[in-house]
Amino acid sequence: MEKLNKTILFVEDESITAMMQAKSLANEGFTVIGANTGEKAIEVVRSGGKIDVILMDIELGGGIDGTQAAKEILKDYDIPVLFLSSHTEKDIVDKIEKNTSYGYVVKNTGIAVLTASIKMALKLHQAYKELKEKDALVRESEERFRRITNAMVDAVTETDTSGIYRYVSPSNKKIFGYELEEMLGKSCFDFFHPDDVDPSMDVFIESINARSSCKVEFRFRHADGHYLWVECNGNIILNDKGVVDGIVFNSRNITERKQAEEALRKWAYIFEHAEWGVIVESTDGKILELMNPAFAKMHGCTVEELTGKSVLDVFAPEALAGLSEQFRIINESGHHVFESSHIRKDGSVFPVQIDSTAIKDDSGKVLYRATNVQDITDRLSAEQAGKKAENARKESEEKYGRLFDNMLNGFILHEIISDENGAPVDYKYLEINPAGEKVLGLKREDIIGKTFSQLNPDAENLLINQYAQVASFGTHFESEFFDEKNNKYFRISTFSPKRGQFATIFEDISEQKQAAEKSKKYTEQLEELNATKEKFMSLLIKYS
Repeated sequence: MEKLNKTILFVEDESITAMMQAKSLANEGFTVIGANTGEKAIEVVRSGGKIDVILMDIELGGGIDGTQAAKEILKDYDIPVLFLSSHTEKDIVDKIEKNTSYGYVVKNTGIAVLTASIKMALKLHQAYKELKEKDALVRESEERFRRITNAMVDAVTETDTSGIYRYVSPSNKKIFGYELEEMLGKSCFDFFHPDDVDPSMDVFIESINARSSCKVEFRFRHADGHYLWVECNGNIILNDKGVVDGIVFNSRNITERKQAEEALRKWAYIFEHAEWGVIVESTDGKILELMNPAFAKMHGCTVEELTGKSVLDVFAPEALAGLSEQFRIINESGHHVFESSHIRKDGSVFPVQIDSTAIKDDSGKVLYRATNVQDITDRLSAEQAGKKAENARKESEEKYGRLFDNMLNGFILHEIISDENGAPVDYKYLEINPAGEKVLGLKREDIIGKTFSQLNPDAENLLINQYAQVASFGTHFESEFFDEKNNKYFRISTFSPKRGQFATIFEDISEQKQAAEKSKKYTEQLEELNATKEKFMSLLIKYS
């Protein structure tokens, strides 16, 4: 007979029955440990000995019964319990089923039945144990999957073959802002940018038909309404029959990468099409590693001709002496702008402005230099022309300034002041020369910025409309007035040097007036003398 090497805890309060059953079980290859009370059975189990199955009599006399003892043991120990009972009433069966799923054996049914029941209980227990282990592995796997999906930066989703979401990982909320319930049961294409739906759908359909993985980039609408660029990798799911049942997607936010790519495309376009030269020098700053077409063109070369050449090859010989100091400043300060001279392929020299930046790593080591180079020939020519023009302007200003200050005629510049309807109401003094100060009898600082009304509060501005006509239409008129205070006559010429302004030039004509008065007086006296002479001659003739 094959030994089972299993240990039975046999709980029976009738000592003769216990002895006989124990002997029979031993003959079947079992090791039997006895206990005559429920309390003793609990104590034996807790002592830590190896027990493979418990054969428990329900009725144990005094103390707790078998079902109570089994309940207490099963709280802490996973041991199959097979009950013994001489009763088959329904309430007894119900009481047993509440404690164990291994059943019971009616007493005195024979050792063969009892042995078979024990073996069955052991097999059931082993099956339950394996099932629990599998369940534990599944739960552990599910928990591991849950932890992984919760911790993933990427979003994991599962759809059916029509694109309806069946699973959405928690990371989707972190990336896209939706509650999981807002995505489950909806089509993934509902969240795509309208322009990306058809191209993406074509890729998914092709993946399903080919039963292969897929990769696609598209824009996905965030919960707040803006779109994110997403890179999505999909793998098909097969059911038990080998039919495609859905797709698992792993999606990541590539918006920053897309923005960086777009920025690189823009910079590449600028690099290729910039009108100024751009170069990248080697780590040691000696070799031209990269350049744009404009740099090569300004030197009369192709990019291929200059690539790999020494940086010094593009500098004019007379500019080489100070270059090491310029390079030192760039490397130490990180950025430096200076002017120098470059030489073309044909030997001609031209001036350049060099704007160089040293790109360094975290330790401060220079990795390379990025440099903008501009041909400043036109700028220098313009600056020289500008200096000449400026010098001429200053000379002209000085000349006319001296003329303005020393001219004998008074000069006053005014600006018309209009009301909200555009009607002229006053004028303001903008400039006056020393001769003009004498005419008005006021100092320059007392009138500049002041209006006629402020300086002459009681006087009526009789000529304001005529002055406004001059300022608006550029007309010209002359007038004369007598300055009683200074006893002088002035001729006033009024004209407009600029729209909205008028100027007056005061010419002292006192001497002319005095000469005219004297001439008039002499003429009158002569006429009177001639009249007297004629009268005298008439009398002389009459009485001769």
